[in-house]
Amino acid sequence: MAYNQDFVAGQIKDSVIALLSTRKEISIEIDREGNNDHKEVGKNTFSDADEEWGAGGRVGLMASMQGIRTIFNSLAALDKHAVNIWDAVLPKQQDGAPPIYDLLDEWASCLNQLDEDGYHADPYDDGEDLSEIFNREDCPSCYIDTVAWVVSTCVLVNYVIKTRGGELLSRTTESGLLDRTRQRLRSSLQVLLDAQTADGGWGWWPKSARGHLIFTWSAVGSIADIYDCVLGESEQEIDIGPDMQMKEYLLEADPGILTRLQQSRQKASNFLSQRYLKAATTSQGLQQSDVSEDDILVVPNDPLTMVFCDLYLLEALILVDYHERHEDRSGSREDELELLFSQIVGKLPRIKDAKFARNTDATQLEFQVTSNHKRQREFIKFTAMDGGLWAQLLRTLVLYRFYVKKDPLFDPNIVGEKGSALRLLLDARRTSEAQYPGLWDLESFNLAISARAIDGLVDCFDYFDLQHKLHHSEHPSISSPIVQDGLATAITEAIYPLIEQRIQTSLQVGELSSILTSITDNMPADLSGDGPTPGPMQSEGDRASLRKEIESAIRQAVIPKVLDIIGDATYQEWLPARGEVSPDWVAKTLLGSKAEIMRTGEGTEQAYQLLSMLAWLSFNVGVRLWSTMLQEVVVEWVPQEAKDEFRSKIAHDGPGSLAERLQQVMMALADIELKAADGSDEDRPSYRKIAESLVLAKNQNAAPVVRAGRKG
Repeated sequence: MAYNQDFVAGQIKDSVIALLSTRKEISIEIDREGNNDHKEVGKNTFSDADEEWGAGGRVGLMASMQGIRTIFNSLAALDKHAVNIWDAVLPKQQDGAPPIYDLLDEWASCLNQLDEDGYHADPYDDGEDLSEIFNREDCPSCYIDTVAWVVSTCVLVNYVIKTRGGELLSRTTESGLLDRTRQRLRSSLQVLLDAQTADGGWGWWPKSARGHLIFTWSAVGSIADIYDCVLGESEQEIDIGPDMQMKEYLLEADPGILTRLQQSRQKASNFLSQRYLKAATTSQGLQQSDVSEDDILVVPNDPLTMVFCDLYLLEALILVDYHERHEDRSGSREDELELLFSQIVGKLPRIKDAKFARNTDATQLEFQVTSNHKRQREFIKFTAMDGGLWAQLLRTLVLYRFYVKKDPLFDPNIVGEKGSALRLLLDARRTSEAQYPGLWDLESFNLAISARAIDGLVDCFDYFDLQHKLHHSEHPSISSPIVQDGLATAITEAIYPLIEQRIQTSLQVGELSSILTSITDNMPADLSGDGPTPGPMQSEGDRASLRKEIESAIRQAVIPKVLDIIGDATYQEWLPARGEVSPDWVAKTLLGSKAEIMRTGEGTEQAYQLLSMLAWLSFNVGVRLWSTMLQEVVVEWVPQEAKDEFRSKIAHDGPGSLAERLQQVMMALADIELKAADGSDEDRPSYRKIAESLVLAKNQNAAPVVRAGRKG
């Protein structure tokens, strides 16, 4: 099936419902020190069932934030969409309190934990290795990844509460929750900025001497949420404007906070580009040695697993506006990101290969945080795992198309039906037969991977929304006037996607013999066999001359035939009498004689009804999209002033007959080819001028004749 925004919105809602259900279901047996105890430690709190790399039924600050932030991010993105994600958290009929109120209570519990224990990593610090490091260094718990999660979660909770207002706050058991959230955002942001290292990055804790890619990526991601949901930097892309109340709240405590944020992003941009970009844009990409420091060791289980780090780097550089906000503002920075993007895309065939894609160990990246306590001479190691490769791939590819190189055409590597990042993510989902269906991943339900996956779907949802905006901003819609101008013309234009298939079929099968005959008939006598046999070619010039004559014969025989087929398909067989358009007519047109057989046949009536309605749906979609599809073909050749003139012309006069303009441009393009075959390059009009004339609805026969500006 072809993916669209509604499909992705439905997947997000289903995932949110599935994730909420786990808060009531997680129950796991824990055997510690020989004691077989059955504990329901995850009830009404986020956890997961992954005992190897996940929370394993344990609860804690990080697990709660992963669940809360993911759901609130989904609510923010789909707030006004027809799928109505609010039904998942505020159902109209339910025993007990709706889920959203439980979530806010869990968030209040998170704020309490932060007040009491600081920025620890529970429940992922099961062996209390990080806690031991902090204790021995006589340092408050301050794991940088946790600080980043707190900042990001505060931003999303604040945004959703602000959007829905007192409806939510009046039902929570925690008074002053919004004020506490804003206070925690302000204090955590200060902690994060203070922890930035001298080189411009972030390490795993405030005492880190040098920055590291993974923790810098985490930090700039949370800062990006502030720019999006507080400062409104991406309002054009995601329709979230500035939160003046929150902005003033931050400035009240620190008038220089916005300057610090800007400087922080600039330093992070310098750090990421200078430390990693050159190595990442080599043919191999980042290697283990490039991202392993004294106290942080990256452990890939497969050389290809290092693509995680390429993705972290590209995402982080995009989030700090490396391509736009750097000092020299040169186009070369966009070229650097394009090279990194291309390197990642070049690895996709190997990533998608089943040998790698189905290897759970290969698609997980392990990293170890270490501390060698000098006084006690004891080595302590905390190990973490990132298993969200498919979600990270989807998010990074979307961000590149979202901010760096926007393209009105959908990127098949992102949302293609086969082998795309979206398809890979959906294929890694737990099936309906498995426990915790609809979540991630296939091995066991892992909260961190599921949270990243749902965020990836949200990014994909935004991508579809941006594509819609790009279509409407670049190509003014003229579908409605065309439909009003003539129903027959609208029908002709709606079925245009079918014409290409008809042409290919005719050329490859039915017309092949006659075309070959025409080619032979049009060849010079000495080439077709009717005249004297030519002598051996003595030079490269002779060979070039022969190739030119053959090319001319082929063009003169094939181009008219193609035009005949287009004319036949477009202007004759597909035109019904006025008033005869109906689902039945469309089905009969598409199915031919099979339509009547299916409609009256035994056991096929329902199949016919389904096909006729699908055909009718496709027809109506085609009517609305055809003008956009046609303009995409020509718009890249048209100067901006011509587009502006086109918009004003449509507003004043209406579009005219698009079918006539299509016929004219096809004739003009054919004329170019025929003149090229005859060698009269001096007189042929340029492709650019033909395209411009089509967009401006000018008469092609009156188009100025200029020299061709591009190679045919």
